[in-house]
Amino acid sequence: MQVAEANSTIIYFTDIDSKKNISTVDTLGWNVRVVKRALSHEEYVALLAEIESEKLILADGDRLSLETVFAFVRQNGQQFDMHKIGYGVSAKPKCWLGMIQNLWHVDMGIVTSPILVGSKTSFLKAYGGSDLVDSTVAAVGYSLQKIGGLQFHFFQMKDSYKHEHNYSVWGLWKNYSVALPARYLFSGTCFSRLFSSNEKVRRDMVWRFLFLLFACFAFVIMPYISKDFGVTGDEFVDHRHAGYVLDYFEKDDPAALLQPQTALHLYGNSVQVITAAICRWFDVDHYYELRHFVGGVVGALGVLAVGWMGLRWGGGLCGLLCLLFMF
Repeated sequence: MQVAEANSTIIYFTDIDSKKNISTVDTLGWNVRVVKRALSHEEYVALLAEIESEKLILADGDRLSLETVFAFVRQNGQQFDMHKIGYGVSAKPKCWLGMIQNLWHVDMGIVTSPILVGSKTSFLKAYGGSDLVDSTVAAVGYSLQKIGGLQFHFFQMKDSYKHEHNYSVWGLWKNYSVALPARYLFSGTCFSRLFSSNEKVRRDMVWRFLFLLFACFAFVIMPYISKDFGVTGDEFVDHRHAGYVLDYFEKDDPAALLQPQTALHLYGNSVQVITAAICRWFDVDHYYELRHFVGGVVGALGVLAVGWMGLRWGGGLCGLLCLLFMF
């Protein structure tokens, strides 16, 4: 059954010489490129630039035979959606948790998938260098999850591929978010190729690295400078009302429910109540200084939340700008 168009290519990543096996397999109309398993990012970009096809399958040849790849195409080819990134799993994932978790955390099922299906346009947004992880397919699977606006779709595969991997979530995060962009930024190459279209992925990684640095700076400087902030007139009545709120929970005192003179029962006062509770439970005398410190931490959390939304929806530069504007 013909399930592929002429404008379709399978990229088979392997350290084993598999070219001689291609002629014995029904390719189903797909072009096949056999390349080494671990490419540099430059080699990965150059490889995609050479391929004219828009529909691509990336397969890890050290974990899947060519016959298994074509069996996968034969079984699932009609379901390929080039607006999504398809990946193979041996067991159906629990989507109810993954849909929430993957908003800020990578799905290791995608990273360890031996096969990825998608458009060339989508794969060009990925980092394919083996300095991120020892397999280009795994590097692409990880970095694509950092790109906003992409959807993923799983295909169930028979348990016919190797599952062994030694990928650490924190190790991948450290490489992608810190080590690689820092090396690129301080090498000077970042500035000499600032407007190069081939460096767009690396530039996004640099923006994310700067986002991380500035977020850490905000969490240090905002609570620190709060110690020099003076006490305002509203803080005295706020402090008194925070005591009423604590008495409501501790003594069932209803005074906090109605404050006709200040109307503070109509306002949110989480920071004041948290600070008052800490002072009451731990006998802290410097209420206002502590309140300003907690306010600084909450403010930094707000800055980070807006930055994260920009990072998720618009990429590294958008996230960094959101962080800077909020600060």
